[in-house]
Amino acid sequence: MGKKLLSFLIVSGVFANSGGPGQGYAHNAPNMNNCTQCHSGSTNSGNGTVSFFNLPESYVPGETYSIGVEVTGTNARGYGFQAIAQSGNNVAGEISLNSNSSNAEMTGDYVQHSARTTSGSWVFDWLAPSTDIGEVTFSASGLATGGNNGNGGDDVYTVSTSIIAQTPTDFTGLFFSEYGEGSSSNKYLEIYNGTGDVVSLDDVVILGNYNGNPWSETFTFQSGATIAAGDVYVIASSDADPVIVALADEVHAYADPWYITAFNGDDVRALATVNGDETTIIDIIGTLDTDGDGVSGEGGDDDPGNGWDVAGVEDGTQNHTLVRTLSVVQGNGGDWATSSGTTENNSEWHVFDQNTWDYIGSHPHEMSASNPMITIVSPENGSTLFSGNVTIEFLVADFVVGAAGESADGHIHYALDSNDPVMHYSTDPISLTGLSEGDHTFSIWLVDNNHADLDPFAGDDISFTVSDEVAVTSIYDIQYVADPDADDASPLNGQEVTINGVVTAEFWGSDQYRYMFVQDADGPWNGIVCFEYDGWNNFEWVDLSGSPHLGPAEGDEVTLTGTIEEYYNLTELTSVTAGIVHGEADEMINPSLISLSDMGEAYEGCLVAFANVTVSNPDLGYGEWEFSNADGAARSDDKWDYYYFPAEGHEIAYLEGVVDYNFSNYKLQPRLARDVVEQGNTRIQRVQQV
Repeated sequence: MGKKLLSFLIVSGVFANSGGPGQGYAHNAPNMNNCTQCHSGSTNSGNGTVSFFNLPESYVPGETYSIGVEVTGTNARGYGFQAIAQSGNNVAGEISLNSNSSNAEMTGDYVQHSARTTSGSWVFDWLAPSTDIGEVTFSASGLATGGNNGNGGDDVYTVSTSIIAQTPTDFTGLFFSEYGEGSSSNKYLEIYNGTGDVVSLDDVVILGNYNGNPWSETFTFQSGATIAAGDVYVIASSDADPVIVALADEVHAYADPWYITAFNGDDVRALATVNGDETTIIDIIGTLDTDGDGVSGEGGDDDPGNGWDVAGVEDGTQNHTLVRTLSVVQGNGGDWATSSGTTENNSEWHVFDQNTWDYIGSHPHEMSASNPMITIVSPENGSTLFSGNVTIEFLVADFVVGAAGESADGHIHYALDSNDPVMHYSTDPISLTGLSEGDHTFSIWLVDNNHADLDPFAGDDISFTVSDEVAVTSIYDIQYVADPDADDASPLNGQEVTINGVVTAEFWGSDQYRYMFVQDADGPWNGIVCFEYDGWNNFEWVDLSGSPHLGPAEGDEVTLTGTIEEYYNLTELTSVTAGIVHGEADEMINPSLISLSDMGEAYEGCLVAFANVTVSNPDLGYGEWEFSNADGAARSDDKWDYYYFPAEGHEIAYLEGVVDYNFSNYKLQPRLARDVVEQGNTRIQRVQQV
């Protein structure tokens, strides 16, 4: 969320001579000096104006924008300007000249005219701040020269306008923290905000169903409702116990207008976000597919009866209070089976007797009254590992681990493949080295200071396989959907996968080095965007021997392990944990020569090409331009610099790039100058890049 004011201010140069002025005449804070410091007259009294063009309605942090300034009005010897970007009294973002900048120069943090011009128009780049710093105000003061040789008879003009940042809200850390299925009308839901920032609930809803049927209602919160960081938001029945009502942020009567707080143990409640027509589940209690046949909301087949089991408690969602465990930091994303668990050790919920309201109104809670527990969190049970060196990570609750005499409750015993137990005196991960290929079991449990098992027993175990073969998922299996118009989300969304393919667009030169495209076969459904927020140049790449590597180039074969994520309808491989560079691929990916009407979901992430197209709109904003032919029209973007400057009507014999998706449009991303082959002669600067 924005916290500060960013001012971007522009003013004319001083025309005692035809060059630009010194610094500090941009009508900017703190002194607000402008052209009238050296030129006669008052502001906005002439017959002209100063205005902006190509100014976006909002900015994306870290994006670069080409901005234009124009001064009009009667003049004798031309126009000039000066500009700076500020947040308060401080410089914000970065201004620089671009290849289209003419009669302009930089002076410190300011940009200004270098020689007066009769066109009264200049362009330059502004790199937005790397984070959302709030509203950006663009201000300008323009100068139209008079007939005098000095500074008399000149006209000064000013204007300002503001834009805001485009920063999607991060709802990670927003989840149900408590669920009360009490007697009579003692029903409530508590939502916890662990995002670290204030969260608006304007784009958050609660979905509800009844008795195994599909979603039947969408609850919206009171307009303007927010949750402070670390706080909770409670909705409850208006007929609930006064203790509950007193702690509720919203209360609702039965069917007024929803039944959202009139649920039973077999009714599903889901916390979700809404973005246009897209609804994304953040967290869920219950499931629409109880019978597990892949078809949701089948009525009696998907009705659990009384309720769903939770933490090994039969019908845990009926006649119980559920409180989220301390270790949970985000919602389950719709995975109720994992969230509910099968035992107290692997469930995300503590289960309490009906009408237990001791925890409502705040979160998280130390459940000191619970029995000690130890839970293995990595690797997952049943996983296949591709190294003989395995690290076991675990969580311990309600038990102090240490050596005798350290005020410890006891320590840990563990065993591999039922061998003799090994003692462990800390909660640091356990390293197993040199494991043979094949199946293994690992057990871990808590013991007292006399090495005796606890009563009740507190332990956990997993099985895993060590293999020298990496299980690779084809990109086709990640991307293919039968009906993209109905649902284009990956069937593997949220799952960890390993892919192997060829880099079709290297990260070098991409926006903040964050983007790389990989494809494992020619044709549709076989490409994917690989995203690394901190930049692929900072990623810990290795070669086949495990030695550090600088990173792949276009045409290199890579193996990546990460998580599939749908980011505003773009399927990405993100949260990458391992990246291997094999070197130049044996077989390169050939671009698919497609028609403009084929530019869509099937080719997202793929290398494609078009023949014989024409520039139909050279400036769609944000570096985008439109190309077309008789088959239709498509967009091209500038995630990489390819040194082509489109002009309307310009004919292109061949156009190549990778297919991207953002802001509700599929876009071609050319990578280098060679990807745009013009009809006729090619400019020398583009030949040099090739």
